[in-house]
Amino acid sequence: MRTSIALATYQGARYLAQQLESFLSQTRPPDELCVSDDGSTDETLDVVRTFSSTAPFPVKLVANPIRGGVNKNFENAVMHCTGDVILFSDQDDVWLPSHIERLVFPLERDARIMAVASDSQFVDETLKISGGTQAQSSRFSNSLRAATMRLPHNQIELVLRQTIATGHGMAFRRSLLPLLVPFTTTWRSPPAAVSA
Repeated sequence: MRTSIALATYQGARYLAQQLESFLSQTRPPDELCVSDDGSTDETLDVVRTFSSTAPFPVKLVANPIRGGVNKNFENAVMHCTGDVILFSDQDDVWLPSHIERLVFPLERDARIMAVASDSQFVDETLKISGGTQAQSSRFSNSLRAATMRLPHNQIELVLRQTIATGHGMAFRRSLLPLLVPFTTTWRSPPAAVSA
């Protein structure tokens, strides 16, 4: 399966290089990186262009002429992806080396699985662990987790509506795009995290 990373950027020069470097250390490298920038005026575009000049995989950069906000920016990044599996990436996250491999493995093993999500560790700007994991947070209570496992017919709705899983820790089959686009206008990014 071909994998695409959908990365949305905006004024991200301060943190972006760390995330881009984490793509290079993946045990399963991506097949492409699609970056949608929402009108950055800092050095974000320069960071992406410098990275793309030496990256061992294709990097597509789309600079939006008009700001659309985080949701439209991610939607734009996803729409430029050509892989069988799409992984979301926030500009201020850092992926552990096995991130892509661990998320894609269940999708390759079982054609019935349409999307997967990982837990994440919360970190500060120096990548020092600053708290527990997303699953340990109040957002993902034991009762909500039990309900998700008990009700398979609406698992995806529970996961998305209750923010059990966030974009930076997700991978999904491209075939889901017709159900996901256009993206909701109420989705927001969580604090920075290191994804497993």
